[in-house]
Amino acid sequence: LITFRLLDHRGVHGTMKASLTSSGAGRTRQPGVGPVSTTALAPPPPSGRAGLAPRCQHSMMPSGLPTSMRFAICPPRARQLLVTPPAHPSADVSMATSQDEVTVDLALEARCDLGESPVWDGKTNNLYFVDINSRTIHGFQPETGEHFTIKADEPTGTIVPTNDPTKILVATQRDILVVDVPGRKVTKQAIATTPKEHGTEGFRFNDGKVSPSGTLLIGRMSNKWRKGARGRQYRLDPGSSTLVEVMSPEEVHLPNGIAWDGAKGVVYFIDSSTEEVRAYAADEQGIMRRGEDGALSWRTVTHRPSGLATVPDGMTIDTDGNLWVAHGESGEVTCYHPESGAVLHKVPLPVQRPTACTFGGRDLGDLYVTTRVETGEGAHKHHGGLYRIRIPGVKGVAPAYEYAL
Repeated sequence: LITFRLLDHRGVHGTMKASLTSSGAGRTRQPGVGPVSTTALAPPPPSGRAGLAPRCQHSMMPSGLPTSMRFAICPPRARQLLVTPPAHPSADVSMATSQDEVTVDLALEARCDLGESPVWDGKTNNLYFVDINSRTIHGFQPETGEHFTIKADEPTGTIVPTNDPTKILVATQRDILVVDVPGRKVTKQAIATTPKEHGTEGFRFNDGKVSPSGTLLIGRMSNKWRKGARGRQYRLDPGSSTLVEVMSPEEVHLPNGIAWDGAKGVVYFIDSSTEEVRAYAADEQGIMRRGEDGALSWRTVTHRPSGLATVPDGMTIDTDGNLWVAHGESGEVTCYHPESGAVLHKVPLPVQRPTACTFGGRDLGDLYVTTRVETGEGAHKHHGGLYRIRIPGVKGVAPAYEYAL
C-alpha cells in the first residue's frame, strides 16, 4: 500500500491510497489511477562492500496520477527508498509506504533569493541560514515558529555558531564579522580578514564550518567561477585572527560543502566546479592534511558530471557516515555511500533549486534544505523556502560545532 500525501506549510491537504497488484509482465495497475509501468534501473553495486546498502532494482510510476504526484517508487524496503524527482510539482508532496515513510514539508516561507549554509545551533535550538544575494541572515526556531532576520552590508556567505549564545559569526566578502543576535545587527568587529592580495572585488566567502576540534574551515569563491576564476580554502584557528590558506587556487576551484567523519580521520569536501565530492585525510584539527611531499591526500567519493547543470552544493553527514548532498537545479537531495559513492537515497523536493542541507531538531532527525529563487512559468509558489525532510532512522551526528570567541 502506498499513500501519497499532499502537503503545504499548513499541513496535510489530502491523501490518495492505492494498492499495487500485478497484471502482466512489466506492468501493474492501480485501481482508479491508471497503469503503472516498471523500468529497470542500474544494477546494484557489487557485493562485499562493507556497509553498502542494497539499491532498488525497479521503479514504478503511476502514469494516471497528476504530474505533480508522479514519483518513481522502489519496492518497499526499510530505509532503501530511491525516489526520482518530479519535474515541477505544484504542491508539496510526501510519499509513505507501509515499511518506511519519507516526508517533505515547507518549514518556513523564507522567500530567499539565494538561501544557503543552514546550521543548527544546539544551544538555542535555532536554525540559522543566509540569503546571500539579499544580504540577510535568517534565524528560525522550529518549535515556536519564531523567525527573525538580520541585515548585513555585504553578501552573506555563511553562518558560524559560537560558544556565546548571543553571538554568531557571518562571513561576508573579505571579513568574518561578529553578529549581535539579541540586538539583531551585524557589528563592525571583524575577527579575521582575507589578505588584499587574495582579491577584493568579485570575491566572497562561501560555505564554511567549524571542525569537531574547533577550527573554522571556510572557502572563498569568485563570482566569475563559471568563467574559470578560482577560489581558496582557509582555516582559522581558535584565538587567531589570521586566515591560513589550506588550498590554493591551483588546488580548488569553487569551494563548497563540508562534513567530517572523525572516526575515519576524514574531511569530506565539495568542489562544485569539478562536480566532485572528495574525501581528504584530515589532521588532528580536522583540516586537510599534507604529506611529507607537501601534497594533499584525497580521493573522489562521487563525480556526477552534468556540464555544471546540477552541481553539488551543500553537504552534511548522518550517523551512519553517509553523505547528504544538495544538487543545484536537480530538485532533489541525494545520499551517497562515503566509500563507494553509490546512491543510497534520492529525496525529491517540490522545488527545483536546492542549495544546502543540515540536520536539525532536538534529536537531529530533521534534514533542513535551503533553496533559491525560481523564475518563469514553471516556478513553484514556495521557491526560496526552507524545507524539512524526515526519514525514519536517519539522523545527524551533532549540532553545528562552535567557534570559541
